[in-house]
Amino acid sequence: MSKTISNHTTLTLRKLLLSQKVYLILGVIGLFINKGATVAIPMAAKTLIDKVIAHQNTDLLIKLIGLVSVIIILQAIASYFTLYILGVRAQKLIAEMRTEFYQKICALPLPFFTKHKSGEIVARTLKDFESIKVYIGTGFIQLLGGILTIVLAIILMLFISVKLTLILIIPIAFFGLVTFFIFKNLKPGFHQKKRTEAFISGRLTESFRGIRVIKLFNAQDFDTTIVRKHFFKLYEDIKKVLFTTNLIIGLATFFMGVTSIILIWFGSHMIFQGELSLGELLSFMLYLGLLIAPAIQISRLSSQALEASSSVERIN
Repeated sequence: MSKTISNHTTLTLRKLLLSQKVYLILGVIGLFINKGATVAIPMAAKTLIDKVIAHQNTDLLIKLIGLVSVIIILQAIASYFTLYILGVRAQKLIAEMRTEFYQKICALPLPFFTKHKSGEIVARTLKDFESIKVYIGTGFIQLLGGILTIVLAIILMLFISVKLTLILIIPIAFFGLVTFFIFKNLKPGFHQKKRTEAFISGRLTESFRGIRVIKLFNAQDFDTTIVRKHFFKLYEDIKKVLFTTNLIIGLATFFMGVTSIILIWFGSHMIFQGELSLGELLSFMLYLGLLIAPAIQISRLSSQALEASSSVERIN
């Protein structure tokens, strides 16, 4: 049964992405411009140290500053239009999907409304659709951008020093493996959190709608006890999810520190031995930052993607 739901969810997400293919293509074009500009800046650092400062070349400094200024402007423009176009389009699609979902719900027989609380249906109509914008809006492009940045950073690091890159790939690959196994067991937690939120929404709707009856029978304390129980159930669900997601971010910070220490140690010795210049080491450090920052971003987006996947299952 769960396999059937998973397959149906995959098909639904695929349809969502295909329905946005024109806007996603525009987003990918903007993404390549943005990330191309991002990886170009560390190259300028190498030129600055090894050619401008070492030889006190003022003319080259002016040219370098002009080039970096153009790159920054292109990056800012591409980033703005990519995020704006996809963000607005995602909200429009969500509005259309909510309308279709509402029509579908209204067409269901009366026993469905007897079985499900109105607040639960409202939660599905509003919150669940808001979660899936990670697939059809800027979230997808940011995820793709993070992967592209990592690939480009590794390629350029290999151009600077194959030896140093291979040394640093070991802790980074280990972090990726640990993250994969953690995320593999995270989805049920998001699914349970969504169910609890929907139940509480339904319970609160019923309580506020029947507040006159509750006051008439002086049952506020009894009703508060029940609601408090479910609030703390939601707290436990959120705590489990937060523990796992924050663990990943903490591990990413730890591995970032470890790789930085390894880079400083081996990079310094390679400079002593004449295998690496100071400018190349600086560029390498900047590329390492470009490698690790997207890894942390992907960790956050992956948790949002899991939450969106559980939302799609509930909508279906």
